[in-house]
Formats: sequence, C-alpha cells, structure tokens
Amino acid sequence: MLFLVALLLLTFPSTFAECPTGTFQGMIPDLCYLTSYTRMTWLHAEYYCNQQGGHLASVQDPYTNKYIAQQLGGYPSVWLGGTTMYVD
Repeated sequence: MLFLVALLLLTFPSTFAECPTGTFQGMIPDLCYLTSYTRMTWLHAEYYCNQQGGHLASVQDPYTNKYIAQQLGGYPSVWLGGTTMYVD
C-alpha cells in the first residue's frame, strides 16, 4: 500500500471575505486551500477532506498549478484529486 507524507490540498468554497486561519486563498476569490502534513493514502486523504467539507484539490490549468506550488514552498509530495474518466 502506498503511503506518502502528504501535504493535502483541501478545497472548499469560502463564504467569508477571507479564508479561515490555517488555509490560503485560491486564485478564485471564494476558494480556500487547507494543508495537512499527515501521512496517509490517497483514499484516506480524500476522506479527510470530505470530513472537512471539501475534496482534494484539482488543478485545472498551469496557472493554478504554479500558484499552488508557490504557496507550498517546494514541498515535494502532495496528494491531489484525480479521475479515471478518460481511461479506456
């Protein structure tokens, strides 16, 4: 079973003017990212995010990818959301 010292990226909609403490603002104003430095599998990481009211972050474009990488300060291992939607 693969375990990764994961920096979880939880995305959840923000109903606040600012993101809550312990999160950072996304490129979209009502999107916040929560980080967790906990060792867990991808499935457990997604479950954790669900319990917090969100999902693992999904990167849709290179601009968002670069922004998140800058916010993380080069942390080497992260779990992100994903799909097998396009697999034959």
